[in-house]
Amino acid sequence: MTHHALAYRAEPAARAHISGRSLNLIETWATEKPLAWALLHKRSVWHAYTWQAVAKRVADLRGALARRGVADGARFAVSGQLDAQLLLVAIAAHANGATIIPIDRYADRAALEELLRSRNITHAYVPDRKTLATWLTVRNAHRALIALFSPHAAGERHPSWNVLHLPHDLVAPAGAVKHLPRTEIKLRAALPQAGIWVDEGTEWNDGLADVISAWLESGNALAAPETSLSASRDRFELQPARIVTSSARRRRVQAELNARLYPPGTWLRTIADISLARSANPLTGWLGKRIARLNGLPPNTIQTSHTALSPTPNALSSIASDPT
Repeated sequence: MTHHALAYRAEPAARAHISGRSLNLIETWATEKPLAWALLHKRSVWHAYTWQAVAKRVADLRGALARRGVADGARFAVSGQLDAQLLLVAIAAHANGATIIPIDRYADRAALEELLRSRNITHAYVPDRKTLATWLTVRNAHRALIALFSPHAAGERHPSWNVLHLPHDLVAPAGAVKHLPRTEIKLRAALPQAGIWVDEGTEWNDGLADVISAWLESGNALAAPETSLSASRDRFELQPARIVTSSARRRRVQAELNARLYPPGTWLRTIADISLARSANPLTGWLGKRIARLNGLPPNTIQTSHTALSPTPNALSSIASDPT
């Protein structure tokens, strides 16, 4: 019998650069629904940011960055997870006139040295402590120090970097954040509704712009996990309605789904393969939705490779614009 692997189907979206409309859209949502959730981020517990808080934080960040020279002509690199903090810093820097340059958070020292030289970076934001440590080993070919913003203190002076502390409270003041204890996670109604989910970082080519565009154009709450490694667990807690993903990440999710099925050759796997291969079988929809829910995926995103190869438009397309 032919075995049909599960496939994860993501919705398509157009490529986008960080739009000059970003601030206007934030102000629009802050006016129309100021107390609605806009951003969710896991940090031990879930933190939820309202549209009103987002507008205030972007304004605060613009002022903090402007005082450090982030203005027209600045070339502002960002490297890290695509979460609430990084998105707001990027939007604020862009609103000040800077060109935003995402850099792979897993780039090694040699790659970083070449990127800094070729892209003429003047400022950077690196929120992850391990990534920051790698950046601080890089020698800057330019004479002027590069202003490097981070929530972590450098601890010592560096010949190529002017490390500037950008504390978390600039992005998420306690008064604007709702803390949800782990004991409440079982009460799904107690959690804010996550409309859009992203669990990747700046290693995704075009991801920053695509995520910001999908979030602001929709006006739905955007959620990110505590770390990329905890993505499956955190996604299950929220059950998002839509996932914004690169094609590379989509393939990894598909591999994870197949790995969680019963082993090929077992009778339970045979039953699953038969039911998923028959699109008219009522069991197919139920089984697909159950597998999706258990993996924190939106409904109707599970199908078989047999179905995916059919002429159904966008059956296996992803929201990504990367060529990988």
